[in-house]
Amino acid sequence: LQNLSQTRYDNDIQTRTLSIVPPYNASFEIPTEPVRVDPGNSEQASFGIRSTGRLAGTWSLSVDGAALPDGWSWEDQTPGGSTGVEIGVGEVWYPVLIIVAPQGALGSDAGYLGLTISHDDGDAMVSANLPIEANRTRGLSIRGPDGTSHSTGYGLVSEEAMAWLLIENVGNAAEGQIAISWESTEWGSDLRIFDSEGSEISALSLGPGEVKEVTARLVVPTGTSLGESVSTPMSMCVGVAEEQECSEVILYFIASGAVVQPSHQRSVPALGLTWEVIANLPESSASVNWSLSEAGMVIQGWSWQGSG
Repeated sequence: LQNLSQTRYDNDIQTRTLSIVPPYNASFEIPTEPVRVDPGNSEQASFGIRSTGRLAGTWSLSVDGAALPDGWSWEDQTPGGSTGVEIGVGEVWYPVLIIVAPQGALGSDAGYLGLTISHDDGDAMVSANLPIEANRTRGLSIRGPDGTSHSTGYGLVSEEAMAWLLIENVGNAAEGQIAISWESTEWGSDLRIFDSEGSEISALSLGPGEVKEVTARLVVPTGTSLGESVSTPMSMCVGVAEEQECSEVILYFIASGAVVQPSHQRSVPALGLTWEVIANLPESSASVNWSLSEAGMVIQGWSWQGSG
């Protein structure tokens, strides 16, 4: 008999990923649409806070209204208050916050409430923003991925940094002449806007209630160090003179060694989503690592696959 020796070893390695669920954790469940309030009226904010840890805990909610427009206010009408609230494992608590808009609220008024949920007996703490807008019959809503008037775009050096935006005509008439302006940055002023298909938009128009996903793009100059950033306000206006309504968003662009494309996706349940990770690896590295849990992407019922 002849001894048989192993000639292949590539199937010997197996990998298992273990996710450690913290004892106390929570997440905000906030609608993607802002809370819209008519001038002189109030509106209840609808959102939930889910306990995602291994154990039930006692939590307290703090609210920061510093980013609300001038003259706006909020009230906590949660039955029993928003401190010392027991949330069971997997359960959702629904606070009751009332947003009050002044009689003279402008159509361009937009802001947010800063929400922080803290575990009373530990260090667990989670924050989120609740976007707020004035209801209007003519005007634009410009929102970033988190629903606020901010968006951040990451880009490889010598390539484009892309900041995702959602632009909505919140009026009841078509807007065919939308004026767009921005300020120059240390990386130049050649800011360009592209639609979700990757085509550049030279003139933006929106029908009544139409929503359009776009990316604002700025080239990261050659020689820029990783982590360097620039920012610029971008305004979009409809109408003229006294009838003009403007909305503004703050764009941040950051030089990065790795980017994910697309940077943001809106979808519905049961539809598969795909992202592509693109990186400029240094010569000393042959791989790139990332954490789905730290990115907040580990969601119950979701499954992930990777290749490449």
